[in-house]
Amino acid sequence: MGKQIVCPPGIRIIDYLREKDLEIFAPCGGAGTCGKCIIRIRGGFLPVTDADRSFLSQDAVKEGFRLACRALPASPVRIEIIDKKEESFHIMTADSLDITEKNDEKTDIKGEEEILCAGHGFAVAIDIGTTTIAAALVDTDEKRTVRQAVCLNSQRAFGYDVVARQKAAVNGRGEALKSLVVNDILSLIEQLTFGKNTPVISYMCIAANTTMQHLLMEYDCSGISAWPFTPVSLGEKNLTPGEIFGEHLKGVCLSGDCRIDLIPGVSTYVGGDVSAGMLEYGFHDSDKTALLIDMGTNAEMSLLHKGVITVASAAAGPAFEGGNLKCGTGSVPGAISRVEPVEIRSGSCPSDSESGYVISVDEKCGMRINTIEDAKPSGICGTGALEAVAAFLDTGVIDRHGTFDSKWFEKGFVLGKGTQGQNIFLDQEDIRQIQMAKGAIRAGADALLRAAGITGEEVDRVILAGGFGTFTNPKKAVRVGLLAPEFAGKCVPAGNTALKGAVRFCLEASEKDVKQVYEKLENIINNARQYELANDEYFKERYIECMKFE
Repeated sequence: MGKQIVCPPGIRIIDYLREKDLEIFAPCGGAGTCGKCIIRIRGGFLPVTDADRSFLSQDAVKEGFRLACRALPASPVRIEIIDKKEESFHIMTADSLDITEKNDEKTDIKGEEEILCAGHGFAVAIDIGTTTIAAALVDTDEKRTVRQAVCLNSQRAFGYDVVARQKAAVNGRGEALKSLVVNDILSLIEQLTFGKNTPVISYMCIAANTTMQHLLMEYDCSGISAWPFTPVSLGEKNLTPGEIFGEHLKGVCLSGDCRIDLIPGVSTYVGGDVSAGMLEYGFHDSDKTALLIDMGTNAEMSLLHKGVITVASAAAGPAFEGGNLKCGTGSVPGAISRVEPVEIRSGSCPSDSESGYVISVDEKCGMRINTIEDAKPSGICGTGALEAVAAFLDTGVIDRHGTFDSKWFEKGFVLGKGTQGQNIFLDQEDIRQIQMAKGAIRAGADALLRAAGITGEEVDRVILAGGFGTFTNPKKAVRVGLLAPEFAGKCVPAGNTALKGAVRFCLEASEKDVKQVYEKLENIINNARQYELANDEYFKERYIECMKFE
């Protein structure tokens, strides 16, 4: 049973819950487009809305389930909050920074004394992503990463994208947003240090996009939420733990003189996370032509060509992170992550001895479905959505315009059954969300190449950053038109480039060495030029073209 509360009439239930600091999972920010803010009537009456009918089954509606963002009671009503928020911690003992899908494994504490050398200096690198927050504990004496942890960003309760969170901050929820991210970071540090008061951390470096920095510092977000998108700051140096964490800091092993740096960004929509990635991949001194794409909610791109760096940001939306999809989820156990067309011979499905399970399309072909950790299906993550679309195209379930065949046009294509027997599917609206996401990313990359006067053949490597980029199959990304065909053999799955860049700072944690790293970073920032896609007619036209599938 979830928490129950009596809500008064005349105010949307989601707004009332937030007034009472009772956060409810609403990735769309309360716009009625995600269907995640589920509540249940436990006393009183709530009318059924169109959104309820769209996102909830008939049985669920009959049983009293509603969407909090659409619920406006005419009289007092008692409701139960249904906790749909994905659980989040994943911790690793490794030197690699390739953070993979989250699971339930915990680090074996038995090796703690051997791993954390007594008397050594330690630092923490943090990447505050819109969807996830990652952290790494660094031994600054041995110059190595000891272990890492990652969790979902709790600010997702206010919306998947930065725009929804900016709006919430401007509307007076800045303190709540700051509290959520601060508690996430401190919880990660506690996980990394096993909740002990040692090791003492003397340096922290934080990479984050500009909006995440503003929410962390509780800066006024009104300037970055409207034209001309003017930030309060693009980064900060020499902050103290008290300036960031305040009263939340109790019991955390940060030294009193711990120095905290927020890696500076290039602009409002190309932040410190991108700067960190460019630093890690040598944009300050490379003579190669490289394109770095972070395929997140706000797809950020950096093109290095003949020593000139061109950066841009495209509003891709959260489809490739499981957001804005009716059955979307993060990369958690049970998330559908692989979809592969298979031939069905003599009317029988392929052997069930293989991993995954098969969904039939017709008497000749089907699709083999795999979930993370082979768990019972719980939803569809970003890579699963992309692979499903590629399979749909190959089997004729959808056409190149993204329209379902008449057999699936009304209700979509069911990819599996959940733990409670519910259908896990992609429907026509979901396909449109994926088309908008991939259209923005592809058109943005094409526009950057055009601005630099080069073609895809001239790019030496394409660095795919972030969780989605790391696990994307380049061939399938080309199949759906997310990546240009010329990129298929040039893709480098880079993992969390923002965290890698922050770790680089931590490895050079002495004041002298950090200064040298900053010099390299400042070279990148000073040499970067912002390309405004929103004002580019080519991008607008190309975006429409790229909505189609290859």
